[in-house]
Amino acid sequence: MILNNEDWREKANCKKIGPKIFFADNENSNESKKNVKAAKSICNKCNVRAECLNYALNNQIPFGIWGGLNSRERNSLIKKLKLNNYSAIVNNIINQPIKTKEKL
Repeated sequence: MILNNEDWREKANCKKIGPKIFFADNENSNESKKNVKAAKSICNKCNVRAECLNYALNNQIPFGIWGGLNSRERNSLIKKLKLNNYSAIVNNIINQPIKTKEKL
């Protein structure tokens, strides 16, 4: 079930962590790759991952890791689905493990 308001932010795992790992300066640097992997791991365990991803998709947020997806992954999803309300698709993908291509 996705919450429609923004109360989910209070329950997010990332609230306890600084934003640095969720917003990489240079996605190709080793530090950024480690941060992306760590951010996705935090998202994968978050109880409000669906709300976060839904928020990012509906608001077309261009930067950062939201709901376990980076901007490229979110843009790919948007292009693939071409929907205005992403709640239904978020519910379908939220139970899948987050894939990370980065190796440490």
